[in-house]
Amino acid sequence: MALQTDDALTRATRTGVVGPLQQGPRTVRPVNLAWWTRRRVVAALVLVAVMGWAYWSASAGTASPWLVGALAIGGGVSLATFVPARGQAFSEALGGSCGVMAGVYPLLAAMAITMPGQQWLAVVIIGWGLLQRLTRTGCSI
Repeated sequence: MALQTDDALTRATRTGVVGPLQQGPRTVRPVNLAWWTRRRVVAALVLVAVMGWAYWSASAGTASPWLVGALAIGGGVSLATFVPARGQAFSEALGGSCGVMAGVYPLLAAMAITMPGQQWLAVVIIGWGLLQRLTRTGCSI
């Protein structure tokens, strides 16, 4: 039995899919740098361009280009975390109900960027969603 567990751990480490660590009553998933596969990097680049266009269009030119760029990078990277790695099920990449909510945050930021004087809220929303996706903590923060 231990041999099968070691093989599964080796396979998971090699593919960049790391399971949760148990720490008390909640589950914490560590950030894994091998997690950024070529597939996710390509998805992030495409999504950054799409999100930049969407945020610039939503702001109607009232937001700073630096703000739009920062939001596009955060939103694109956040959405790219939903792309499953090779051999990973989509449900694992999704991360449960809190993972779904982190996918909605870029849309909420698009609504917040339309309000002059409240555009800082878009940065907070994107930052929170990105924190949830990269640390894989979900609702437990």
